[in-house]
Amino acid sequence: MPSPGPTAADTCYACRVASHAPSPRAASRTRSPAAVLRTLAEGWQQRVQSPRSRAELAAATLVLLAALLLARRGTPPARAAAVLCVALPIVALAWRRARERALWREPSRVVSRLAGRVDPDRAGRAIRALGLIADPVAGGTSVDLAQLHVARTLGALPQDRILDRAVRIGARYGRVAVLLATGAIALGATRGFAVFEGADVLVATRLREPGGFAAFNGLEEICPRPGYKVSGEERAWSRRLAKRFGAEGKVDDRSFVVRGDGSPCPVFDFEPEDFGIDPDVVELMGTMDGERRDALIVFGWAMSEELATGFKS
Repeated sequence: MPSPGPTAADTCYACRVASHAPSPRAASRTRSPAAVLRTLAEGWQQRVQSPRSRAELAAATLVLLAALLLARRGTPPARAAAVLCVALPIVALAWRRARERALWREPSRVVSRLAGRVDPDRAGRAIRALGLIADPVAGGTSVDLAQLHVARTLGALPQDRILDRAVRIGARYGRVAVLLATGAIALGATRGFAVFEGADVLVATRLREPGGFAAFNGLEEICPRPGYKVSGEERAWSRRLAKRFGAEGKVDDRSFVVRGDGSPCPVFDFEPEDFGIDPDVVELMGTMDGERRDALIVFGWAMSEELATGFKS
């Protein structure tokens, strides 16, 4: 018995399927969803990543200089704080890099990053369309139709507006990088000798006469000096120097005066010929007891190159 031919209903269903299926020519003209998304992501990264890397480098340099300067205070809390200043940004940067890599591997998060603020409606449609590729069976859609729909949805995203926003973000990162780099350069220029170990040398001694201050002419950050309130770092240096001079526990770390006991102690004896005695220096040393043989710890900083050629006049 011959088999019956196709019914009218079968013919109509076949026409509907054929009208929705991509033709070979259309399929060849339509890029894959991965290619469309990759093009957008690469355009975004080219405009944002370089300025952001420069900002991160400038920030890391500024933090490192500040941490080195903080560590020079010499106290355990200061050194611990300096270690945290260096470690925390490193951990934060590593976490952000790992998070960025995970984000760029997820198409839906990439769409949200690129177009979420530019065109929320189209971004939402693109994210929903991506779900068809993730589970085409559950959506009742063929794989070819799903990929075509997703490619068209991604192609409908406002690429020009997305890239314009990337340019604006890159420009903001660029301005931040310039500000941070300016701060790092300023800090290195004004405090460079106190930041890098070995670039500066501590010159210290004990004085009993005001004329001895002339020996420190040309040094940087002389302590103590008239009208200057010493910092915690400088007070710590006075205690370390007192220990080096064999007078541990005998120094007043605010006035730098080493309390004597009447016994002789080595001091730097210097009498300049053409150096007038500053009355403020005389007043600074006025609290010392000559009979008790008190001494004043004085120190300053010099660049190693200056020590090789002599102090500046």
